[in-house]
Amino acid sequence: MKNTFFLIAVFICLVLVASSYRSTSTAPHVGEMAPALALEPLELSVKAAENSGKFVLISFWSSADAASRNVCNEYTAWLRNHPKKKNIELFSVNFDNSLPLFREIVKNDSLMPENQYNVSGAQAEAIKSHFDLGDNYGSLLINPAGLIVAYNPQPENLQRLTR
Repeated sequence: MKNTFFLIAVFICLVLVASSYRSTSTAPHVGEMAPALALEPLELSVKAAENSGKFVLISFWSSADAASRNVCNEYTAWLRNHPKKKNIELFSVNFDNSLPLFREIVKNDSLMPENQYNVSGAQAEAIKSHFDLGDNYGSLLINPAGLIVAYNPQPENLQRLTR
């Protein structure tokens, strides 16, 4: 657990440094540095931890968007089916305005609570804007160097992409 929080802290620092060099408001693209993702109420930020040797999969979802919720479930299932795959971390960011609803979905869908983060209000809008999400949620696979290697990767391709 300490290692996870350490990786998240390192990830936060790297995201903040990388984001200061990022050009203004464009959607993230494969081959670019991943934008910062600060989850302030949880006092966490998510950024590929350089030198950790881990890939980071960031998934954005909402209960109102069935496709994004389904993808979140698919990523969770993939991680459970690949327990020896230790070089990938999943961070699922939920945009539901109701924290009780979010918690109930995490429980009912058997998602891994340690990988789920709920944001709402101004913070959610800022993240949507920063990642140019609009109403289309998606996911990013970020390599250990902080570069985006895939946008909306299919779970069946994660094994190949994270070699």
